[in-house]
Amino acid sequence: MRIARTCVLGVLALVALAAARFIDARFVAAETAAAVASPDGWQPATPREEIRPGFAYESKAGREGRGAWVIQSDARPGLHGYWLKTFPVTAGKHVRFQAYRKTTNVPLARRSAPVRISWVGEDGKPVANDRELSATAYLPKMRGTVETEHPTDHATDAAGWTEVADTYRVPAGAANAIVELHLQWAPSAKVAWSDVTLAETAAPQPRKVRLAAVHFQPREGKTSADKCKLFAPLIAEAARQNADLVVLPETLTIYGQGKDYAA
Repeated sequence: MRIARTCVLGVLALVALAAARFIDARFVAAETAAAVASPDGWQPATPREEIRPGFAYESKAGREGRGAWVIQSDARPGLHGYWLKTFPVTAGKHVRFQAYRKTTNVPLARRSAPVRISWVGEDGKPVANDRELSATAYLPKMRGTVETEHPTDHATDAAGWTEVADTYRVPAGAANAIVELHLQWAPSAKVAWSDVTLAETAAPQPRKVRLAAVHFQPREGKTSADKCKLFAPLIAEAARQNADLVVLPETLTIYGQGKDYAA
């Protein structure tokens, strides 16, 4: 029994060593990642220490030879980490976020390498929603807190750098914007972030948005995929009428299949 236990422990040690060696020597191991040297106030963070990936700042690995904040995962599934920085902001002003992202072995960047921007007050807590609600008959006194922003992807250049950018109005009561640059749920992957800024800008010109709502019960079709395909002609018609946003029914894929909403 003692021999078998020793063999098992030896195998586990080899597996752990192999996983650790996957991350480049420039990256810091999970136990010491908090001490990563990074300029400009960026700090590595993770939801839980046991899922922390590797972090490094590389002074010439960024766009056009500038610096890059890099996150790299090993072969274990579920690793999740992000670079974190707090930017001071002025309520009521507009700010533009811009960054450039380059990924390696990331199947879907919008899922595994997003940016999150959270608005907080002087006390570090989320601020109340100050936007006027149009649905006054539903929860008329409900305000809630301001939603987290997720800047969108734009063009990718010849070197593989994708611009991630958007312009926002700073909500009332906000004193800081907390920016997070993520890598999550992508084994054996790497993301580099470069030229990251959040700066005041002029307010964008107002524009009207056309909304289309689809009211349709997909009675035909036997699978969830079949149900989705039934909406394609309706979405196409909304696009023909120049809709900017199309809203579909909830739980549309289970309609008529004898399933409950919890399933």
